[in-house]
Amino acid sequence: MIGIILELGGPFREKHGQWHTLRLEEDATIRDALARVGIKEELYIVVVKNSKRAELSDRLNDGDVVVAFPPVGGG
Repeated sequence: MIGIILELGGPFREKHGQWHTLRLEEDATIRDALARVGIKEELYIVVVKNSKRAELSDRLNDGDVVVAFPPVGGG
C-alpha cells in the first residue's frame, strides 16, 4: 500500500472537500485516487503531481502530493 495526499480545488473542493489522505494499492494511478473521492473521469481535470503537470494515467508513489482542479476560464 502507498499513502498520498490529494488536494482538490475550485468546485471539486466545494463538493468533495479540500484535503484527502488516501491509502491505495501499489500500482494506483491519479485516476484511481480521484475515483476514490468521487471525481468522475469524464470531467476535464487539471492535475499536478509533486509540483509538476501530470496525467490521469500517471502512477503514484508513496508520499506523492496530487492537486486536482477543473480548468479556469476567463477573458
